[in-house]
Amino acid sequence: MQDTLDQHWSAHYKNKVDFRMISSQSLSDILEFVDDSLAKTCLDIGCGTGQLTRELNHRGYKCVGIDVSQTAVQLARSLTVRTGELNYRQFNIETDNLDNLPSQPYSLITCKLVYVFMKNRARFLELVDKMLVQGGVFAVITPVYRQDTDATPISVNFDLTFRELKSKFKTVTIFEETGDMVTFVCRKG
Repeated sequence: MQDTLDQHWSAHYKNKVDFRMISSQSLSDILEFVDDSLAKTCLDIGCGTGQLTRELNHRGYKCVGIDVSQTAVQLARSLTVRTGELNYRQFNIETDNLDNLPSQPYSLITCKLVYVFMKNRARFLELVDKMLVQGGVFAVITPVYRQDTDATPISVNFDLTFRELKSKFKTVTIFEETGDMVTFVCRKG
């Protein structure tokens, strides 16, 4: 299965397809929720070519960017000039051993355009919770739909996603982005 996922996503990156970037202002909004007293450690789940991972690193975070696509990880590495506190690796959050990830626990975990692809979201949220420090922040950046007629293959139901996140985290704050994009900022209680 790992090879199939790698092949699927690597084909996109080999065809020069990249995915929607997060604005600097949106990232600043997310970072407002991170407690300054926590160590600046971050896990970027589904890092793709590393845009968000690099931006977090430039803002002082010790970052680990993971992606199922080896091609994406190679591109992220090639686009990264400074690598001291930045680590990219091919990793499947749903199947690989979490003990193989460095810098745990994390004060910030980001998940941009990936939540929709999680096969078992309850299990995924358990893994995120396990890797977050007390008071840590989990940011889910994803396209949403509110009615079934608005659904696209890469969007999640807004109400269902809010309930899933609210069942696991102390607080969930919502930022409406442009178009169908929403950021859910969750704090571990």
